[in-house]
Amino acid sequence: MVLLPVLCLTVCCVLFLHLLHWRCSVIKAAKYLPPSPPKLPLIGNLHQLGHLPHRSLHDMSKKYGPIMLLHLGNVPTLVISSADMAAEVLKAQDHIFSSRPGLKVPKRLFYGGKDIAFAPYGEYWRQCRKLAMLHLLSSKKVQSFRHIREEEVSRMIDLVSSKHILGPIDMTDEFSFLAKQTISRISIGQHSGKEDWYKEIQAVMKECSVMMSSFNPGDYFTWLPWLSHVTGLEQKLKKTCEWRDRVLDAIIENQTKELRGGQREECFVDIVLNLTEDESKDIYLGRDNIKAIIMDTFGAGTESTSITMNWVMAELIRNPQVMKKLQYQIRSIACSRSLIQEEDLAEMAYLKAVIKEALRLHPTGPLLVPRELIQDTTIKGYHIPCGALVLVNVWAIGRDPKIWDNPDDFRPERFLGSQVDYKGQDFELIPFGAGRRVCPGIGFAMPIVELAIANLLLKFDWSIADSGKAEEMNMEEVFGLTLRKKTGLYAVATPHYP
Repeated sequence: MVLLPVLCLTVCCVLFLHLLHWRCSVIKAAKYLPPSPPKLPLIGNLHQLGHLPHRSLHDMSKKYGPIMLLHLGNVPTLVISSADMAAEVLKAQDHIFSSRPGLKVPKRLFYGGKDIAFAPYGEYWRQCRKLAMLHLLSSKKVQSFRHIREEEVSRMIDLVSSKHILGPIDMTDEFSFLAKQTISRISIGQHSGKEDWYKEIQAVMKECSVMMSSFNPGDYFTWLPWLSHVTGLEQKLKKTCEWRDRVLDAIIENQTKELRGGQREECFVDIVLNLTEDESKDIYLGRDNIKAIIMDTFGAGTESTSITMNWVMAELIRNPQVMKKLQYQIRSIACSRSLIQEEDLAEMAYLKAVIKEALRLHPTGPLLVPRELIQDTTIKGYHIPCGALVLVNVWAIGRDPKIWDNPDDFRPERFLGSQVDYKGQDFELIPFGAGRRVCPGIGFAMPIVELAIANLLLKFDWSIADSGKAEEMNMEEVFGLTLRKKTGLYAVATPHYP
């Protein structure tokens, strides 16, 4: 009987010690979490993002530092806002930061993550990326598409020449059309307007881009997945997916028919289609896999390219002295030739500097594609929990005064004589990301950007529409997965006669 009280006391002491140890562990872990702005019950920091999250997060980082832990609903979210912190996430610990969160909209639009951009990190993603690099994005393949780029840029120059007498030209539309035509010829083997359903593909891609910026409460509140039905997101997503399927099925059926009929040379989509017929190959693709990869090809191949050209041209028009300096270089190299060709681009150091400066100020993806941490880790002594959403604010890094003098100014000269590039090795300039999930299409997109800008400046002088002041051009942004200019770029083109 005497032993019973002693036993009870011992058990209570053990339980108390375990509870004390657990409490100390919680306090210790909380103590070493990254700095975080105060949050509200339930919604956390969601209310602080605003309609331009890259700017809001940049402002927060000035107070809380380059590594912050926010809570978007009940999802811990790591926000990186400096080059050295980006190097830690995208290089030193890239292997555990390379997966993608299962967000509802991209997961539905890309067939459960069967594309390349949103596929979870693993063997399937590796094989799909290898496929794209081998047959579409390698240096050798990109070079083989040179004649297509030159032909489509020449076609754009002819269109601008025919339109300039009518008044200001919507260059946003011209850049979009150029990118669409180029990617259509490369990936499908023909112009985007050949069939009626080809005209729909860009409309579908645009709608999908809009959907990607939609807010789904269920992504951030695990108990609210049903709310997407109430807000109308579910119905809109279903309608968009049905439209997407109709267009992609038409493309696949047409490609299959023409390939078997020997009507043209094999293109990228044909190569992907062949993988449905041989299960012995490294990667076997079903119909949904193919449609997801086609969406990637069209979406990334047109949107990032056209948006980059748009921002470059907008900055040149806003900065006429920079434009004149670039025109002098381009026209000196061209001499009496009517068009710039790709071999000329290697000599155009100032053109490359102008494009780098535009990418620094206006990265196509201001927060990159979100990542997901697959295991607990530590960064600079801070504990980061497994499952955290990870946002790398490359927009903020591009305007960091610790790296860039007068960071808000458009000054391409800062890149002359500099080895800093945008290919993912220099973390002060990573508009396309870095590490395993770096955008694989950098080498594919940039030749068309350089060639288009060079020829537009060779053939025309440019000014803002309506005789307005160039420095007062509207440069407002629209946030989404990509960062668009809010208003179209309407510009006056005056032919240059050497």
